[in-house]
Amino acid sequence: MRKNYTEKTIQKFRTKIGCLKEELLITYISEGISKSYNETNPNKHYWGFTERSILINLINVLTKICQLSNLKVKLLIKLHPATEDLNVFKDILQSNNENISFIVKREINPFLLMSSSKVICGMFSMFLVESFIFGCPILSILIGLKRENPFILDKKGIEESVLNEETLFEKLKDLILKNDLQLNNQVFQIGAIEKVIEYMEEILR
Repeated sequence: MRKNYTEKTIQKFRTKIGCLKEELLITYISEGISKSYNETNPNKHYWGFTERSILINLINVLTKICQLSNLKVKLLIKLHPATEDLNVFKDILQSNNENISFIVKREINPFLLMSSSKVICGMFSMFLVESFIFGCPILSILIGLKRENPFILDKKGIEESVLNEETLFEKLKDLILKNDLQLNNQVFQIGAIEKVIEYMEEILR
């Protein structure tokens, strides 16, 4: 079964979450890495990064792009529902940035979010794989990685992860300004789990 979202439906969703018409919606899919690995030392991480360090990288790069283009960005941070507190990024998001504003959500319609976002950013979440399957531009950001890359699409040579801020800047700039990858805003497959299972079975053969 396919679900079609009209421009009216997308705009209604954007308004509901607090995204202004002139703002570009970028989504960051967080994961509770720090809590999962009981990491309390800010300088020692199992993967070489955390959900916080990657968010800081993303904000740094978005700030540069906004300064170049005079864009206004709404950065939606989707928390992991089981492991993250709503205030986990409170200190980071308190920084004064005239071009970027923030939304933090735990529960949100994933298909409308995919349909409305210019780019879906994250680390190695299954949400990134689902977004890729549905035709969304994605960026797996693993800056600081010191172990084998855990992102399945990178492992299979389908979509490379970003490993430094310079590459993140170039890729994100192209997606935002040059629109090199086209996002199909109209058609998204319902039944994500079944579709992902079929896709994963195929690429893992």
